[in-house]
Amino acid sequence: MNELAGNTQLSAAEHAARMQAYQDEGERLAAKIGNRGPVRFGPDGKLHEDILAAYWRHGFYIFEGVVGTEELAELREGCMDRLERAPVRKGAAVDAKGRPAAGQDFSKPAYYLAKPLSDPHGGTQDLGGRHPTQMSQPTPDKDAPAEVVLRMYGMCQGIPAALRVYGHPHLLAIAEGINGEDFVPYNDVIFVKQP
Repeated sequence: MNELAGNTQLSAAEHAARMQAYQDEGERLAAKIGNRGPVRFGPDGKLHEDILAAYWRHGFYIFEGVVGTEELAELREGCMDRLERAPVRKGAAVDAKGRPAAGQDFSKPAYYLAKPLSDPHGGTQDLGGRHPTQMSQPTPDKDAPAEVVLRMYGMCQGIPAALRVYGHPHLLAIAEGINGEDFVPYNDVIFVKQP
């Protein structure tokens, strides 16, 4: 992976081809470490201790099948609608079809746009310095837009299905199992990572 970091001479296609083996190996290893499966609860109704142990050992757990197919379809539809309603560029009040961009009535910007395939926060103190190294930034295709959506904010305000998922009883129980009973979800952002 280090050979790809910082290399801006790679095309998007070259970068994707080089990353495929890395991704395949990561998926193979991830399937072996024992931190994925359906949500399970113990006799006390709390998140199963095996899941918590795997979470604390690996730093994450992949829950499978928690959100149903219909719920996921509604969520994807809402996300795609919000993505299509994004401003055509930073500061624009209209989307690509000339309609008012979504989120104009929000108290803070509803979208963060960036150059395609860029890493605007890597190697900076942005976002509290959480991204100390800049990732590879392949050269976008010539027909790529000047800016693309990197993040969409206010999903609970603008996507009804997202608000329902945010309050999903199993997801809240999972959060409680990790954070304790006294927690407050404070952020609703979608990181957009299109192909």
